[in-house]
Amino acid sequence: MSNTPSESGQRRERFLFLGSGLLLLTVVLLGFAKAQRWGTSFVDVYIKARDVNGITRGEDIRIAGLPVGQVGDLRLNKKGKVHVQLRIETDKAYLIGPRSKAHLAQEGLMGDPFVVISADPRPEEQSAAINGSTIPFQEPVSVDTLMKQLQRTQKELHATLRNTTALTASNGSLKATLDATHQLAQTMNSQVSATAPVMREAMGSVAADVHAVSESTEAVEKETLSLIRETRPLVEQTIKDTDELTRSSKQVIDLLHNVLGPWLEPADGRQPEPH
Repeated sequence: MSNTPSESGQRRERFLFLGSGLLLLTVVLLGFAKAQRWGTSFVDVYIKARDVNGITRGEDIRIAGLPVGQVGDLRLNKKGKVHVQLRIETDKAYLIGPRSKAHLAQEGLMGDPFVVISADPRPEEQSAAINGSTIPFQEPVSVDTLMKQLQRTQKELHATLRNTTALTASNGSLKATLDATHQLAQTMNSQVSATAPVMREAMGSVAADVHAVSESTEAVEKETLSLIRETRPLVEQTIKDTDELTRSSKQVIDLLHNVLGPWLEPADGRQPEPH
C-alpha cells in the first residue's frame, strides 16, 4: 500500500520535529553537564563566616580571574556560623595553600557575585593535600554600614560648611579677625618706619663706641706686652741675686753655729759629746 503525498509530508514533519527536539534536549543536557562539571573530580575546601550574604550554591570560584570550581553546600552550625563547601577541581587544587584566603567579589556594579581565592601554589603532586581543610574568609563590608557612615560624614560636612560660611561672612568672627590683623599690621609698619632712623643712629653710635674701646684695649695690651719684655731681664737677675744671697746667708749661719755652738750650750757639768 503506497502512501499519499500528504501522508509522506506529515511523516517527514514528525521526524523533523522529533529530531529537532532530541537535538535540543541533547544540547541542553550537554550545557547542564558542562555547567555542573560532570565527570570532573573535585577536592573540598571550606570557609566559615558569620554572614555569607551574596554566596549561593553553584557560584563560581575563581583564582587569578579564572574559574576553578563551584560553591557547594551551605550549612549553619550551632554557633551561628555558616559552613560553606568550596568544590575545587583536582587539577587546580595545588594552587591553594595554607596562606590562601577567600573573599566575595562581583563583576561590575550589577554583575553576578563569585568567590575569589588568593593563590598559594604548591607542587602539583600535593593537590589532594588541601582536601577537607578550612581557609580564612574575609567577610564583605555591609552596605547598610557604609550607607550609615556616608550619611554621618555628609552631616558632618554640611555642619563644617555652615560654620565656614558663618566665619567668612561680612560680620563673621573670621572676617573681623582678619580686619583687626590687617589694621595691626599697618600700625606696626608705620611705627617701624618712624623708629627705623633712630635705631640706625643708635646702632651707629654703639658701633663707634665699641670700636673706640677696642682700639684703647689694643693699645693697653701693646703697652703691657712692652713693659713685660723690658722688665723680664731685670726680674730674672733679681731672682738670681736673691738665690745667691740666700745661699751665702745659709753658709754664714752654718759657720757661726759650728764656731759658737759649744759656747752657747748650757753649763750642766757634762762634757759635750764628741762629734
